[in-house]
Amino acid sequence: MKDKCVYFFNILNELEDKEYFENFMLYNLSLVTSKIKPSATVNLTKENRNLYKLWLVYGENFLNNEDLDYVLLRKSENSIVVLIYNRQVLSTYLNKIDNLMFLEKIGYNTNCSLEQALNKLQERYNIYNCPHELGVFLGYPLDDVIDFMECSNKKCIMCGYWKVYNNQERATETFKLYDEVRQYTLEKILIGLC
Repeated sequence: MKDKCVYFFNILNELEDKEYFENFMLYNLSLVTSKIKPSATVNLTKENRNLYKLWLVYGENFLNNEDLDYVLLRKSENSIVVLIYNRQVLSTYLNKIDNLMFLEKIGYNTNCSLEQALNKLQERYNIYNCPHELGVFLGYPLDDVIDFMECSNKKCIMCGYWKVYNNQERATETFKLYDEVRQYTLEKILIGLC
């Protein structure tokens, strides 16, 4: 997989801006477009290919074509951080009773719309730089989000897409699925580019 990733990014660098941006985003959002994860954060900087500028030019159209939405979490002179999400998957995930109860404890309204929850996340992102409940929006297991957030004495048993404190078997299966989807997406993109 590592060699294919290097090859993929080498090919990407040879593409025109629009094609570069779209393929970069397709790969990085593959878990969201496949509806395995409710959302993903993407940091778009002005360095290298200036993804910040490419986002401003091509971002809205790309998201519309993929049936995705976004919320801006942070904007600076040199970068933006966006949460890109599938509306239905994120809404379903946030409305799980355990997630609702957790979010209510930290100031979210349990009767709020998805937009209101995202507005609250934006507000807290500005206050706390990167609030730990972001993990819930990203689809991470709530028990791991809570253990990470509380800096508990519990040891992290593995790291991958998130820090795992509980249920290593579940996390291992999830990480494997994530890797398979990303690999499949990478191979599809490469077939289309070569």
